[in-house]
Amino acid sequence: MKKNNLSSRSFSSAILITSLMLSTSCGPEIDEIVVPPIEDYSIGIPILNGGLGFSDLLTEEQMEDVTINGDTMSFSFADTLEIATTEDLVQAFGSSSTDDFFSVDFPDPIDGLGGSVPIPAEGVTLQFAKDASDCTPSVLPCIELTNDVADATVSYIRYMSGNLVVGYNSLGVNETFNLVLSNITTSTGQSSISATGVNGLAQIDLTGVEFEMSETPTVTMNVTNSSGTPVASGNLSRITFSSDNEADRVKLFFPNGMADAGFDIPIEDIDTDYLSDIFPEGAQLTFRDPIISFDFDNPLGTAVQFDLSEAQNGGVVAIVGSDEIPVSFTESAADTGNVSSCSQIIDVVPATDFEQPSNTLRYMCDAGNILSQRPTIVRFTGAATYEINNGDEIFFSNNDKVTAIFSTKIPIYMGFTGMNFTSGSDLDLDFNSEIEEINTAVLRSQVNNGIPIDGTLKFVMKESEFGIATDSIIVNGGVEGANLIQSAEVNSDGVVIGESEQYLETPLNEGQVRALLNAGYLDISFGLKADANPDTEVPEPVFISNSQSMDIKMGMLLNGTINFESDN
Repeated sequence: MKKNNLSSRSFSSAILITSLMLSTSCGPEIDEIVVPPIEDYSIGIPILNGGLGFSDLLTEEQMEDVTINGDTMSFSFADTLEIATTEDLVQAFGSSSTDDFFSVDFPDPIDGLGGSVPIPAEGVTLQFAKDASDCTPSVLPCIELTNDVADATVSYIRYMSGNLVVGYNSLGVNETFNLVLSNITTSTGQSSISATGVNGLAQIDLTGVEFEMSETPTVTMNVTNSSGTPVASGNLSRITFSSDNEADRVKLFFPNGMADAGFDIPIEDIDTDYLSDIFPEGAQLTFRDPIISFDFDNPLGTAVQFDLSEAQNGGVVAIVGSDEIPVSFTESAADTGNVSSCSQIIDVVPATDFEQPSNTLRYMCDAGNILSQRPTIVRFTGAATYEINNGDEIFFSNNDKVTAIFSTKIPIYMGFTGMNFTSGSDLDLDFNSEIEEINTAVLRSQVNNGIPIDGTLKFVMKESEFGIATDSIIVNGGVEGANLIQSAEVNSDGVVIGESEQYLETPLNEGQVRALLNAGYLDISFGLKADANPDTEVPEPVFISNSQSMDIKMGMLLNGTINFESDN
């Protein structure tokens, strides 16, 4: 229950003071004088006096969904959809899993040379390149790094773990095997790393090391004697990466492009029954300029096309009961009513670096009409395809995912029926025990309204906030169906141009009077509607602003027999 800023008045019993002028000292003492009940006595009792805005007609929980920008109020909602996981993305390019995609390998060049290569005094080099034809081989061929994507080679990689492993044998006494990895970048900014062999094995930790293949990362291996002079000695037996190597960033080079890269978008149901707790089932709603958008992100260095049409797993639809309304999109919020600019095909631009995914914003067409039909769900699904051309390079991170933020902004520039709101206030009139008989009672009400809403007002009297209801009053001036709250005057656009004033006198029966005077709590219930043109079949939108307010003044005029000596 929300308590608004309408204040009830506490009323203490009136004390009638009668001054008696005594001409003699004879007669009763003052405390012996009995004041008889006063008949046909009229008294006014204030009930409500205060102002409220539209936000006072919403609960605290409902106000959490309201954003206020200057004088404009809007209902705002957002949901994040996960369109594709990292696993989905790597599989879209033909990989079997993220483990295989972010782990690279190359054929051991020593195997191709009989399993053993003598180490000359000038040493042996091994170069890595995205295209083996880009470098000049020496004893060992140039190496292309690959993962399990058949149509691509690695043009860049940054390792999270793993080692470069080189095996050797047949060194002489006091000779040292030297291993250098150069033309790389370490996590500390160095361009080379060195290691020496132990027991036929030399290793370099690759954690944080970046290979940019255009720089031709190079492995140099040689043998030195005890004085540090290079000598011809020993043999290379293997060159490889450890099996636990894993990258967090990879660029793939597609020399011949790639066909059929893509994935199916899983079905996501977005709850759009946003306003049902304010406007119950059966209430009519119309909207002026609502904005519904999808903000798609793309972490990959290539464009992706989302086909959200019915042909792709049903596409994107708004669900109203058993009906489905196809949803289309446009690039500009200003074009949502222009059918020719709307499409269910969305082209999402590529990211430009590893750090920041690209964002592509699209707006739902005909959002106002769709929302007025009160869809409970927007179902999102479709298919994503990547166009990979000859020579394309695409970067991936092992935490990549494709998401879309579904946002709805509904300015409170709307027409509606059926809005119900109940507030409440403590009440302590403290007068009931002094009334012996009630002749007439009238509830006098005046509303000066600057908000473009009409409505009814009903009181329910209770013993306490959560206590039993004792009676109720519909404030209608005694005319069934009459509204206490009259809309502020609006122009043809539903914008307020003047305040309204309504005055009603509602007759009360004795039960209502006694319930009101005896109440400890007063429920105040509004039934509201907003309509710029009551002559149309559906309510026309009105602009409700943060600064608009209505003032309500209310009091009871009571005539009856008052007993000031009553102890009841």
